[in-house]
This record gives sequence, C-alpha cells and structure tokens, in this order.
Amino acid sequence: MIKQFTFLMAMIAVLLLWACDGSLWSEPKDTGNDSEHWAPSNLTVIPFGDTELNLVWTDNSEFESGFHIERSLGAQFVELTSVGPDVTSYLDTSLVFGKRYNYRVAAYNSTDTSNYSNIVSVPACLSCTVDVDGNIYPTIQIDDQIWMAQNLSVTHYRNGDDISLNTRADDWTDVSTGAMCYFNNDTDNAERFGALYNWYAVSDARNIAPEGFRVPSDGDWQVLERALGMGFSEAAETGYRGLDQGSQLSGNASLWSSGSLRDGTTFGESAFDALPAGYRDLSTGSYIGLGNYAYFWSSTVSGAGGAWYRWLDYAHSEIGRYYDFRKAGYSVRCVRDVQ
Repeated sequence: MIKQFTFLMAMIAVLLLWACDGSLWSEPKDTGNDSEHWAPSNLTVIPFGDTELNLVWTDNSEFESGFHIERSLGAQFVELTSVGPDVTSYLDTSLVFGKRYNYRVAAYNSTDTSNYSNIVSVPACLSCTVDVDGNIYPTIQIDDQIWMAQNLSVTHYRNGDDISLNTRADDWTDVSTGAMCYFNNDTDNAERFGALYNWYAVSDARNIAPEGFRVPSDGDWQVLERALGMGFSEAAETGYRGLDQGSQLSGNASLWSSGSLRDGTTFGESAFDALPAGYRDLSTGSYIGLGNYAYFWSSTVSGAGGAWYRWLDYAHSEIGRYYDFRKAGYSVRCVRDVQ
C-alpha cells in the first residue's frame, strides 16, 4: 500500500512539473532543425544612393546567432558580411554605379544554417535603370510615373535572346518578327539616339524593357500628356493635340532643326529629353527625319495590323498621336509606376 502511494505521488509530481514547464500544453519550440521555416523572408533591396543599396528582411527565428548576407554579380554568390541577431537591415556601400547586384540572406546559429531568403536583383543607381546588356538609363518622375529619360538601345530580350539586327532595307520591309536597327546603320547613332525597333520586338513576350519597367501603353502616354497640361478628352484624340506638350518633352536644342518645337519657351521643361532620332520607313526600309522627328511606340494595338505611337515634329510644339503598321522602326521609352 505504501509503495502504491509513493508511486502515485511520484506520478503527480511529474505531471505538475510538465504542467509548469508547459510542455504538455504548448507546441514544441523550433530547435533550429527545420531550416526552411526559420529562414529570413521578404528580402527587399532599395537604392539608397547611386553607389549604395539598403537591404531589409524579415526575421523568422528566435534563436539565431546572426545572419549571413551574400552577394553576386553573376551566378556565383559569395559572403559579403555577417550581422548579429535581431538585425534586419544592412547598407551595402561603395558599389559600382549602374552594376546589377544580386543578394540573399540566411540565418545561422552554432549548429545550423537556415535556407536562403528570396533572391533580389537591383542595379546600384538611385535615379536610373539598367537593361539586360548593362546599358544605364537616367530616369525622371513625372506625376505618378517614372520614365526613362533616354531612348532604349538594348540588343537582347530580357531572357538573353538576341533581338535581330536588320540592316538591309528589303529585309526590313519583309520581316514580321522582332527586329532592330540604328539610323543609317551607323552604330555611332546608338550612343546618342538609341536604337529603332519594329513593333514586333516591342510586343515580344521575351520583353525588351529593363527589369521593373514596361513599354508604355497608349494609356500610359495619355497619363503623361495630361500631367503636362493636356485635357482629358483631347489626349484621346488623334493627330496633333495639346498646346506645347511636344516642346516640354523634347531636349537638347542643338540636335533639333529650328522650328516651333525647339523655339518654344517651354522647350525641355519636363526633362524627358526626347531627341530627333528619326524613324525607319515600313514600306521602303529607308531612314528618314534625323534632326526633325521623334517617333515612339506604344504597346497598344490598333486594328488587325496597327499599333498606336507618338511623334514629335520640329515644326510643331504639340505632340501627335496616331497608329501605324507594325513594321515601322521607331524609338522606345519605357515607364514604370511610382512605388
């Protein structure tokens, strides 16, 4: 009887200890063996300056000794630094302007290392964007849009495939797939004026826009025009519209022929810096209008074989809106929304 009583009291004591510890009634704590669930998450990288990037992430662990931060310029990641426990940000400084950096973060303790966070790829530039070729484009904010302030000159789609360089006039008029060229087939023009693209390249699913940007729709262009003072209904009309929006969007007076566009008092006010890059004719493959005209594609189709575009003319301070067949060779500007 005494033995039974002693055993019963021992069992009660064990139960009381368990109850006080909470082990019977609570979920077991993460011991660090599940490397997936204590991995940091929601890694974001924000340009802090033209040579600085600020990393921020979510800490999903209560027992880490710190975090390993890894960086790469290509496929091979190397450890950049480590930070202590409960730290959820890091400022990477002394970067090379315009280069694209890839980052990932992992938590660690004395016995284990978590899975990596999501990978984020960001160029080191506060007010620019970088295409897949490494070309750097300045950007400007107009209202709630961020626009490239320079014409696109990329030679590859975002997945690395070549955009066909088409120099022969008869080939240009026959092609119905993505193609690009330089005015007069002179690569020196690429440095100043960018490239000319047919609409098939603009609309290709492999994407010619830099990461985070898009080829503007007709609606995007109308938002821009209204931000510069054009009326809502007028922005949806065709032909020359507005008062001086063409002058506001243009830049570098020395490149434009003398006329109403260049000589207007609002020339260059928007800092969009549109240049007279000319265009490539869809029916002859000829190059036309360097110094006189700027043509820009939109991503929006019009009818069975057309697409909307914008044009600036040295003799007009307004901006034109119309549609053309998709074989024409026009400049491209890209846009994104303010985040």
